[in-house]
Amino acid sequence: MNLSKIEHDQYVERLDNPEYINAIDRYKMFTLLNNFSSQLKEGMRNKIDLSFSNVNNVVIGGMGGSSIGGYIFKSILEDLSPFPIEVVNRYTLPGYVSEKSVVIIASYSGNTEETISMLREAIKKTKKIICITSGGAIKDICEEASIPYITIKPGYPPRAAMGYMLIPLLKIAETAKLIDAGPVVSESIDVIEEMNNNLSVGVPVEHNIAKQIAIKLMWKYISVYGSTTRMYPAALRFKTEINENSKMHVNLNYFPEMNHNDVEGWEGGYFMNRVAIIFRDKNESDELRKRIEVTKSMVMDPDNLIELYPKGNSVLANILSQIYAGDYISLYLAILYGVDPGEVKIIQKIKSLLTSKS
Repeated sequence: MNLSKIEHDQYVERLDNPEYINAIDRYKMFTLLNNFSSQLKEGMRNKIDLSFSNVNNVVIGGMGGSSIGGYIFKSILEDLSPFPIEVVNRYTLPGYVSEKSVVIIASYSGNTEETISMLREAIKKTKKIICITSGGAIKDICEEASIPYITIKPGYPPRAAMGYMLIPLLKIAETAKLIDAGPVVSESIDVIEEMNNNLSVGVPVEHNIAKQIAIKLMWKYISVYGSTTRMYPAALRFKTEINENSKMHVNLNYFPEMNHNDVEGWEGGYFMNRVAIIFRDKNESDELRKRIEVTKSMVMDPDNLIELYPKGNSVLANILSQIYAGDYISLYLAILYGVDPGEVKIIQKIKSLLTSKS
Protein backbone atom coordinates (compact mmCIF):
# COMPACT_ATOMS: atom_id res chain seq x y z
CA MET A 1 0.00 0.00 0.00
CA ASN A 2 1.52 3.28 -1.12
CA LEU A 3 0.64 6.44 0.76
CA SER A 4 -1.53 8.92 -1.05
CA LYS A 5 -0.38 12.51 -1.23
CA ILE A 6 -3.15 13.45 1.22
CA GLU A 7 -1.95 10.83 3.73
CA HIS A 8 1.67 11.87 3.27
CA ASP A 9 0.84 15.54 3.83
CA GLN A 10 -1.14 14.67 6.95
CA TYR A 11 1.82 12.75 8.36
CA VAL A 12 4.21 15.59 7.58
CA GLU A 13 1.89 18.00 9.34
CA ARG A 14 1.87 15.80 12.47
CA LEU A 15 5.63 15.32 12.64
CA ASP A 16 6.40 18.98 12.04
CA ASN A 17 4.05 20.12 14.81
CA PRO A 18 5.88 20.18 18.18
CA GLU A 19 2.63 20.87 20.05
CA TYR A 20 1.02 17.77 18.54
CA ILE A 21 4.07 15.67 19.47
CA ASN A 22 4.20 17.00 23.04
CA ALA A 23 0.51 16.27 23.54
CA ILE A 24 1.08 12.59 22.71
CA ASP A 25 4.52 12.19 24.28
CA ARG A 26 3.41 12.60 27.89
CA TYR A 27 6.47 10.78 29.26
CA LYS A 28 8.82 13.12 27.35
CA MET A 29 10.64 10.34 25.53
CA PHE A 30 11.88 12.82 22.92
CA THR A 31 13.48 14.94 25.63
CA LEU A 32 15.20 11.88 27.11
CA LEU A 33 16.53 10.85 23.70
CA ASN A 34 17.64 14.40 22.99
CA ASN A 35 19.76 14.25 26.16
CA PHE A 36 21.34 10.87 25.44
CA SER A 37 24.85 12.25 24.99
CA SER A 38 24.68 13.74 28.49
CA GLN A 39 24.26 10.21 29.88
CA LEU A 40 27.53 9.21 28.24
CA LYS A 41 29.28 12.29 29.61
CA GLU A 42 27.98 11.76 33.14
CA GLY A 43 28.89 8.09 33.08
CA MET A 44 32.47 8.76 32.06
CA ARG A 45 32.96 11.00 35.10
CA ASN A 46 32.42 8.05 37.43
CA LYS A 47 35.39 6.00 38.58
CA ILE A 48 35.37 2.21 38.69
CA ASP A 49 38.21 0.55 40.59
CA LEU A 50 37.60 -3.12 39.96
CA SER A 51 39.58 -6.01 38.53
CA PHE A 52 39.16 -9.77 38.38
CA SER A 53 41.84 -12.40 37.77
CA ASN A 54 41.71 -16.02 36.64
CA VAL A 55 38.70 -15.42 34.37
CA ASN A 56 37.33 -17.96 31.91
CA ASN A 57 34.17 -16.21 30.72
CA VAL A 58 31.88 -13.22 31.25
CA VAL A 59 28.11 -13.47 31.61
CA ILE A 60 25.89 -10.39 31.57
CA GLY A 61 22.44 -10.99 33.01
CA GLY A 62 19.70 -8.54 32.15
CA MET A 63 16.25 -8.15 30.68
CA GLY A 64 14.70 -5.74 28.18
CA GLY A 65 16.12 -2.24 28.10
CA SER A 66 18.62 -3.14 30.80
CA SER A 67 20.30 -5.75 28.60
CA ILE A 68 21.01 -3.75 25.42
CA GLY A 69 24.26 -2.43 26.91
CA GLY A 70 25.38 -6.03 27.31
CA TYR A 71 24.81 -6.74 23.63
CA ILE A 72 26.78 -3.64 22.67
CA PHE A 73 29.55 -4.67 25.10
CA LYS A 74 29.69 -8.14 23.56
CA SER A 75 29.71 -6.78 20.01
CA ILE A 76 32.56 -4.35 20.69
CA LEU A 77 34.69 -7.01 22.38
CA GLU A 78 33.89 -10.09 20.28
CA ASP A 79 37.18 -9.79 18.38
CA LEU A 80 39.21 -8.44 21.32
CA SER A 81 38.30 -10.54 24.34
CA PRO A 82 40.42 -13.61 25.19
CA PHE A 83 37.36 -15.22 26.76
CA PRO A 84 33.73 -15.68 25.67
CA ILE A 85 31.04 -13.14 26.57
CA GLU A 86 27.36 -14.05 26.75
CA VAL A 87 24.22 -12.02 27.43
CA VAL A 88 21.57 -13.97 29.34
CA ASN A 89 17.87 -13.03 29.40
CA ARG A 90 16.16 -15.56 31.66
CA TYR A 91 15.80 -16.69 35.28
CA THR A 92 18.88 -18.95 35.38
CA LEU A 93 22.56 -18.73 34.51
CA PRO A 94 24.26 -21.08 32.03
CA GLY A 95 25.52 -24.31 33.52
CA TYR A 96 29.15 -23.45 32.81
CA VAL A 97 29.17 -20.51 35.22
CA SER A 98 31.79 -21.28 37.89
CA GLU A 99 34.22 -19.59 40.25
CA LYS A 100 36.17 -18.50 37.14
CA SER A 101 33.18 -16.66 35.69
CA VAL A 102 32.60 -12.93 35.93
CA VAL A 103 28.87 -12.30 36.30
CA ILE A 104 27.62 -8.78 35.62
CA ILE A 105 24.03 -8.21 36.70
CA ALA A 106 22.30 -5.31 34.92
CA SER A 107 18.89 -4.17 36.16
CA TYR A 108 17.97 -0.52 35.89
CA SER A 109 15.11 -0.72 38.39
CA GLY A 110 16.84 -3.28 40.57
CA ASN A 111 13.56 -5.11 40.95
CA THR A 112 13.44 -7.27 37.82
CA GLU A 113 12.32 -10.74 38.83
CA GLU A 114 14.48 -12.69 36.39
CA THR A 115 17.59 -10.64 37.11
CA ILE A 116 17.23 -11.05 40.87
CA SER A 117 17.01 -14.80 40.32
CA MET A 118 20.25 -14.75 38.29
CA LEU A 119 22.01 -12.73 40.99
CA ARG A 120 20.99 -15.17 43.72
CA GLU A 121 22.28 -18.07 41.63
CA ALA A 122 25.54 -16.23 40.84
CA ILE A 123 26.23 -15.77 44.56
CA LYS A 124 26.28 -19.56 44.90
CA LYS A 125 28.70 -20.06 42.01
CA THR A 126 31.27 -17.26 41.95
CA LYS A 127 32.69 -14.35 43.91
CA LYS A 128 33.36 -12.42 40.71
CA ILE A 129 30.09 -10.45 40.62
CA ILE A 130 29.29 -6.82 39.98
CA CYS A 131 25.86 -5.22 39.61
CA ILE A 132 24.65 -2.16 37.73
CA THR A 133 21.41 -0.70 39.06
CA SER A 134 19.60 2.41 40.24
CA GLY A 135 18.54 0.70 43.46
CA GLY A 136 15.78 -1.72 44.44
CA ALA A 137 16.22 -5.30 45.60
CA ILE A 138 19.43 -5.72 43.60
CA LYS A 139 21.11 -2.98 45.61
CA ASP A 140 19.82 -4.47 48.88
CA ILE A 141 21.17 -7.92 48.01
CA CYS A 142 24.54 -6.46 47.05
CA GLU A 143 24.85 -4.63 50.35
CA GLU A 144 23.79 -7.69 52.32
CA ALA A 145 26.25 -9.98 50.50
CA SER A 146 29.08 -7.40 50.16
CA ILE A 147 28.90 -7.48 46.37
CA PRO A 148 30.27 -4.44 44.52
CA TYR A 149 27.68 -2.46 42.62
CA ILE A 150 27.50 0.64 40.46
CA THR A 151 24.60 2.97 41.22
CA ILE A 152 23.19 4.92 38.30
CA LYS A 153 20.70 7.76 38.05
CA PRO A 154 17.11 6.68 38.82
CA GLY A 155 13.80 7.85 37.40
CA TYR A 156 14.06 6.85 33.74
CA PRO A 157 12.21 4.23 31.68
CA PRO A 158 14.87 1.48 31.43
CA ARG A 159 15.10 1.73 27.64
CA ALA A 160 15.74 5.47 27.95
CA ALA A 161 18.67 4.92 30.35
CA MET A 162 20.87 3.03 27.89
CA GLY A 163 23.82 5.40 28.28
CA TYR A 164 23.80 5.06 32.06
CA MET A 165 23.71 1.26 31.75
CA LEU A 166 26.34 1.06 29.01
CA ILE A 167 29.19 3.20 30.34
CA PRO A 168 29.84 1.06 33.45
CA LEU A 169 30.28 -1.96 31.17
CA LEU A 170 32.82 -0.08 29.08
CA LYS A 171 34.62 0.99 32.24
CA ILE A 172 34.77 -2.63 33.37
CA ALA A 173 36.27 -3.59 30.00
CA GLU A 174 38.78 -0.78 30.44
CA THR A 175 39.88 -2.09 33.85
CA ALA A 176 40.48 -5.44 32.15
CA LYS A 177 42.66 -3.59 29.61
CA LEU A 178 40.45 -4.73 26.73
CA ILE A 179 39.61 -1.23 25.46
CA ASP A 180 40.49 2.40 26.05
CA ALA A 181 36.99 3.72 26.74
CA GLY A 182 37.77 7.45 26.73
CA PRO A 183 38.50 8.03 23.03
CA VAL A 184 35.69 5.83 21.68
CA VAL A 185 33.10 7.33 24.03
CA SER A 186 34.28 10.85 23.19
CA GLU A 187 33.94 10.13 19.48
CA SER A 188 30.50 8.62 20.06
CA ILE A 189 29.35 11.73 21.92
CA ASP A 190 30.42 13.93 19.00
CA VAL A 191 28.61 11.67 16.54
CA ILE A 192 25.41 11.57 18.63
CA GLU A 193 25.31 15.33 19.12
CA GLU A 194 25.79 15.97 15.41
CA MET A 195 23.03 13.48 14.59
CA ASN A 196 20.70 15.11 17.10
CA ASN A 197 21.05 18.38 15.25
CA ASN A 198 19.60 16.62 12.19
CA LEU A 199 17.02 14.29 13.74
CA SER A 200 15.36 16.21 16.58
CA VAL A 201 11.76 17.39 16.64
CA GLY A 202 12.56 20.89 15.41
CA VAL A 203 14.05 19.63 12.14
CA PRO A 204 11.28 19.42 9.50
CA VAL A 205 10.46 16.27 7.56
CA GLU A 206 12.08 17.72 4.45
CA HIS A 207 15.49 17.60 6.14
CA ASN A 208 14.92 14.89 8.76
CA ILE A 209 15.69 11.34 7.61
CA ALA A 210 14.22 9.78 10.78
CA LYS A 211 10.86 11.44 10.14
CA GLN A 212 11.00 10.40 6.47
CA ILE A 213 11.66 6.77 7.37
CA ALA A 214 8.89 6.78 9.98
CA ILE A 215 6.42 7.87 7.30
CA LYS A 216 7.70 5.12 5.02
CA LEU A 217 7.07 2.54 7.75
CA MET A 218 3.42 3.47 8.24
CA TRP A 219 1.12 0.43 7.94
CA LYS A 220 4.03 -1.82 6.94
CA TYR A 221 5.19 -5.19 8.24
CA ILE A 222 8.81 -4.51 9.23
CA SER A 223 11.73 -6.91 8.82
CA VAL A 224 15.00 -5.66 10.31
CA TYR A 225 18.45 -7.15 9.71
CA GLY A 226 21.94 -6.59 10.96
CA SER A 227 24.35 -6.87 8.05
CA THR A 228 26.79 -8.55 10.46
CA THR A 229 26.62 -9.97 13.98
CA ARG A 230 28.55 -6.85 15.03
CA MET A 231 25.55 -4.71 14.05
CA TYR A 232 23.05 -7.09 15.63
CA PRO A 233 22.68 -4.88 18.75
CA ALA A 234 21.49 -2.00 16.57
CA ALA A 235 18.98 -4.22 14.80
CA LEU A 236 17.84 -5.72 18.11
CA ARG A 237 17.47 -2.29 19.69
CA PHE A 238 15.42 -1.06 16.74
CA LYS A 239 13.15 -4.09 17.01
CA THR A 240 12.54 -3.59 20.72
CA GLU A 241 12.05 0.18 20.39
CA ILE A 242 9.44 -0.35 17.67
CA ASN A 243 7.79 -2.87 20.01
CA GLU A 244 7.75 -0.62 23.08
CA ASN A 245 7.48 2.84 21.55
CA SER A 246 5.45 2.22 18.39
CA LYS A 247 3.46 -0.82 19.66
CA MET A 248 4.25 -2.86 16.53
CA HIS A 249 5.69 -6.30 15.86
CA VAL A 250 9.00 -6.61 13.98
CA ASN A 251 10.80 -9.54 12.37
CA LEU A 252 14.51 -9.66 13.37
CA ASN A 253 17.48 -11.50 11.86
CA TYR A 254 21.02 -10.90 10.59
CA PHE A 255 23.31 -11.79 7.71
CA PRO A 256 24.44 -14.36 6.72
CA GLU A 257 22.11 -16.42 8.96
CA MET A 258 18.97 -14.98 7.34
CA ASN A 259 20.03 -16.56 4.04
CA HIS A 260 19.51 -20.00 5.57
CA ASN A 261 15.92 -19.57 6.78
CA ASP A 262 14.37 -16.09 6.90
CA VAL A 263 14.84 -15.38 3.20
CA GLU A 264 12.37 -18.11 2.20
CA GLY A 265 9.65 -16.21 4.03
CA TRP A 266 9.92 -13.47 1.44
CA GLU A 267 8.55 -15.80 -1.23
CA GLY A 268 5.12 -16.05 0.39
CA GLY A 269 2.52 -13.40 -0.23
CA TYR A 270 1.16 -13.25 3.29
CA PHE A 271 2.79 -9.88 4.01
CA MET A 272 2.55 -8.00 0.74
CA ASN A 273 2.82 -4.63 2.41
CA ARG A 274 6.22 -4.99 4.04
CA VAL A 275 9.51 -3.16 4.30
CA ALA A 276 13.07 -4.31 4.99
CA ILE A 277 15.60 -2.33 7.01
CA ILE A 278 19.27 -3.34 6.95
CA PHE A 279 21.70 -1.93 9.51
CA ARG A 280 24.91 -1.92 7.50
CA ASP A 281 28.42 -2.43 8.87
CA LYS A 282 31.46 -0.51 7.62
CA ASN A 283 33.53 -3.66 8.05
CA GLU A 284 31.53 -6.07 5.91
CA SER A 285 33.72 -8.63 4.11
CA ASP A 286 33.59 -8.86 0.33
CA GLU A 287 31.83 -12.22 0.62
CA LEU A 288 29.18 -10.84 2.93
CA ARG A 289 28.65 -7.69 0.89
CA LYS A 290 28.07 -9.80 -2.21
CA ARG A 291 25.62 -12.00 -0.31
CA ILE A 292 23.63 -8.96 0.83
CA GLU A 293 23.46 -7.52 -2.66
CA VAL A 294 22.29 -10.84 -4.13
CA THR A 295 19.63 -11.15 -1.45
CA LYS A 296 18.39 -7.62 -2.05
CA SER A 297 18.11 -8.19 -5.79
CA MET A 298 16.21 -11.46 -5.38
CA VAL A 299 13.58 -10.77 -2.72
CA MET A 300 13.50 -7.14 -1.63
CA ASP A 301 11.55 -4.35 -3.31
CA PRO A 302 13.89 -1.36 -3.79
CA ASP A 303 11.00 0.98 -3.01
CA ASN A 304 10.50 -0.75 0.34
CA LEU A 305 14.13 -1.21 1.33
CA ILE A 306 15.92 1.05 3.80
CA GLU A 307 19.64 0.78 4.47
CA LEU A 308 21.13 2.62 7.42
CA TYR A 309 24.87 3.19 7.41
CA PRO A 310 26.87 3.85 10.58
CA LYS A 311 28.72 7.02 11.45
CA GLY A 312 32.07 7.39 13.19
CA ASN A 313 35.20 5.26 13.15
CA SER A 314 35.02 3.09 16.26
CA VAL A 315 32.70 0.11 16.61
CA LEU A 316 31.02 1.87 19.54
CA ALA A 317 30.28 4.99 17.51
CA ASN A 318 29.06 2.82 14.62
CA ILE A 319 26.59 0.94 16.81
CA LEU A 320 25.39 3.94 18.81
CA SER A 321 24.83 5.99 15.66
CA GLN A 322 22.61 3.24 14.26
CA ILE A 323 20.76 2.90 17.56
CA TYR A 324 20.24 6.64 17.86
CA ALA A 325 18.72 6.90 14.41
CA GLY A 326 16.51 3.88 15.11
CA ASP A 327 15.31 5.31 18.42
CA TYR A 328 14.20 8.52 16.75
CA ILE A 329 12.44 6.58 13.98
CA SER A 330 10.52 4.53 16.54
CA LEU A 331 9.38 7.65 18.41
CA TYR A 332 8.22 9.39 15.25
CA LEU A 333 6.37 6.24 14.19
CA ALA A 334 4.59 6.23 17.56
CA ILE A 335 3.50 9.81 16.98
CA LEU A 336 2.14 8.91 13.54
CA TYR A 337 0.10 6.10 15.07
CA GLY A 338 -1.08 8.44 17.82
CA VAL A 339 0.27 6.32 20.68
CA ASP A 340 2.23 7.53 23.69
CA PRO A 341 5.72 6.00 23.26
CA GLY A 342 6.37 6.12 26.99
CA GLU A 343 3.50 3.87 28.00
CA VAL A 344 4.08 0.11 28.31
CA LYS A 345 0.71 -0.94 29.66
CA ILE A 346 0.96 -4.64 28.85
CA ILE A 347 4.44 -5.00 30.35
CA GLN A 348 3.29 -3.26 33.52
CA LYS A 349 0.12 -5.37 33.69
CA ILE A 350 2.12 -8.59 33.43
CA LYS A 351 4.43 -7.46 36.23
CA SER A 352 1.45 -6.47 38.35
CA LEU A 353 -0.29 -9.81 37.89
CA LEU A 354 2.89 -11.75 38.67
CA THR A 355 3.48 -9.71 41.80
CA SER A 356 -0.09 -10.14 43.02
CA LYS A 357 0.12 -13.92 42.56
CA SER A 358 3.50 -14.38 44.24
